[in-house]
Parts: sequence; C-alpha cells; structure tokens
Amino acid sequence: MKKAVIAIIDFSFKLVNQFILKFIWPAPKVLSVEKSLLAIIRDKKAVCRFGDGELMCLLGGGIRYQEANPLLASRLKQILSSNERRIEIGLPDVFSTKKLSLRTVENQSFWQDHLSNYRFQWYRSIRRNRTYLNTAISRFYIPFRDKDKSKQNSLLLKRIWQDKSILIVEGEKSRLGVGNDLFDNTEKITRILCPSENAFSKYEQILDTIKKFDRNVLVLIALGPTATVLAYDLGLAGYSAIDIGHIDLEYEWMKRGAPSQIKIEGKYVNEVSNGSVVVENLDKDNLYWNQICATII
Repeated sequence: MKKAVIAIIDFSFKLVNQFILKFIWPAPKVLSVEKSLLAIIRDKKAVCRFGDGELMCLLGGGIRYQEANPLLASRLKQILSSNERRIEIGLPDVFSTKKLSLRTVENQSFWQDHLSNYRFQWYRSIRRNRTYLNTAISRFYIPFRDKDKSKQNSLLLKRIWQDKSILIVEGEKSRLGVGNDLFDNTEKITRILCPSENAFSKYEQILDTIKKFDRNVLVLIALGPTATVLAYDLGLAGYSAIDIGHIDLEYEWMKRGAPSQIKIEGKYVNEVSNGSVVVENLDKDNLYWNQICATII
C-alpha cells in the first residue's frame, strides 16, 4: 500500500512538472550555435551572452573571478530583460530535454542541477516573444557530444572577423589567439589588457578606453560578466561588440582533442585547478606585446 501511494505521488509530481514546463515555463526560443553564428555574421550587431556565471552575478552573488557587485547585478538584470534593436542576447540552450541531449553527460548533469535551483530566476527576465542567440557560440566544443559539428562551427566563428581590424579586450593573462591560428585571418589586432579578476571594478575606465577607437573596429571582449555589460553599452553607442568569453580556450581544447577542460600553458584558465597561476612564457619582442595599446590593471 505504501509503495502504491509513493508511486501515485511520484506520477502526480511528474504530471505537474510537465504542465509547468509546457504552459508556465516553456523553453525560450534559442537558435543553434550554427544559426547563431550565421546571424552574427549577417547582422553585425552587439552580442551579450548570459550563462550560469552571469545569472549568479545578476542575483547578487559572485563567481570565482568576479566578486559580488550591486551595480553589476542591476546592469545584468536590465540587459537580460532589454529589447534593444542593436543588441542580441545569448542564452544557454538547455531548457528542454531535447536540447540537453546534444550535450555530454557531464554537461547535462551540470545544467540539470543548475535548472533545478534557478529555472524560476531565469524565467523572470526572459522574454517569451524573443528569439535568443546561443550562449555556446564561445563554448562550442567541450560541452557538446558531436565534436565534428563543433569543428565546423569553429570555421563559422572565424568568418565573423575575416579580414577585419579587431580590438580584443581581455584579462591580462587570457591572451586570446596567442599560440594558435584563431585570428590569423584578421587584418589587424589591437589589445586592451584588463584585470583577470574583478574587472567590473575598472568598468568606466575600460569603456572610455574602448570608445577612443573608431566604430568600424570589431570589439571582441573576454572579461566574464563585465563583457556582457560592455557589449551592451558599446552596442548602444554604435559599435559591433561581441562578448566572446572562453572562445580561445575552447579552440585550444578542440585543437588538442581534450575530453575535458585542461590547463593551457601561458594562459589563465579559471575552470581548472591552479588555472589562475600563469607562468610567463612570452618573449618581450613577441608580436603579442606590440598589439597592446592600453593596460588597465
């Protein structure tokens, strides 16, 4: 009798859960990584991405490399619920079982745990009538099962900056494209180095420095949640600015065929043990140093 009652309760819970997910919290419309990249190439808009880290900061908390900040939380909340014509918003495409099935077992487990705790917080700000880009444009390799598709998407990714002058705004030890061919197809590379941790504390200085550049430059930003806000403000100011996140590390892992996140020599990797410890390995005459136009630390 007790087992029968438990089974009925369990079945009822599943029915209620299915009803909520279908009618109250339906999955937002998020484009695939491929279609998101094609949209970026075509439309040349600013791109702000939201992942689990941005949500934590939006809720007033902090993450490993960004301490809690009330202004950052307020700005992220504003951006996620915004509807500006020049701004594209990226979301993780993990809100349905079908989309989760495209990911590795480890990544599925992570997002299932995350959504069990924070699904409501996501839906408070998501617009149901909006089509979102896929946050995983910069997480195109490790989280996905189909590695061949990931490699195809990496080629699309490079088309975004094909023959363009780019301004990379990054943490001082991120070194996007250094030691690989990720940006070999660009016309020119300029860099602004920013704090590897708590970059939002230098927000106004970073924004003002970027705005000294012509609007024709493509701005690629890798600064955690700070990049999300920068891309938004730059988009409103008429720049093509993309919150590009962990793109360089994903590219490095893809090139190595890594099954999971690993430390990359000479680069800051916040997701592995001791990844924030970076040993200097670049000759001071290296092309990288000549690309740096400003250092904001």
